[in-house]
Amino acid sequence: SDAGEVELVNEDSTPHQVAWQSKASWLSCSAVEVSAGQSVRFTPKLAADLPPGHYSAWLWGTVDEGDSPTVAVPVNYIAPYTAQSLSAGALETEVAVGQGDSRHYYLQIAPGTSQLTVDMLLESIAPQNEYEHTIVLGRCALALYSPDGRLCKSTPYIGASYGDIQTTTAHLEADSPAPGLWQLTITSSDWLSMYNHFETKAHLCVQVE
Repeated sequence: SDAGEVELVNEDSTPHQVAWQSKASWLSCSAVEVSAGQSVRFTPKLAADLPPGHYSAWLWGTVDEGDSPTVAVPVNYIAPYTAQSLSAGALETEVAVGQGDSRHYYLQIAPGTSQLTVDMLLESIAPQNEYEHTIVLGRCALALYSPDGRLCKSTPYIGASYGDIQTTTAHLEADSPAPGLWQLTITSSDWLSMYNHFETKAHLCVQVE
């Protein structure tokens, strides 16, 4: 896999060689040499078989065996879940999102997909006697974005509440979703600690037809 091309420009009157390093174990790059007054294009390498997710790191370049890096290149890469894997067994996973944090899932939807559905069930603890009530382990909201970056569907916050009704399920669906990269975001409430919780725990299922 690769992270796309990077262009390096040398505005000096002498050639330079740049050696690259990164603190991210999934990112690497071979040294490049750029002639005086010229530019060179190169491609950083990614580790094979990266699990689906969003990867972000810095690639640091040291010029002509210098003492420390003087060139920095930000690298962002999205490894999506594909429509093929979703239709084969669905995306089913346990989710844990800390207070005020968000978890993002990227879904590569193929042309001809008739429906994209998202279902989430928050974990809860059932009452042990008539004096207790159901304890919902978290509070969160879901948002589904289409490939053009627009918000397609969203839910209000569900989960822990001091009201009489505690909703533990959420459902989103998009009919005839446009092909491309969709984003599902789960946001855990900033005020989760008010309910004596610090993490939202849930079971997530995404399917396509």
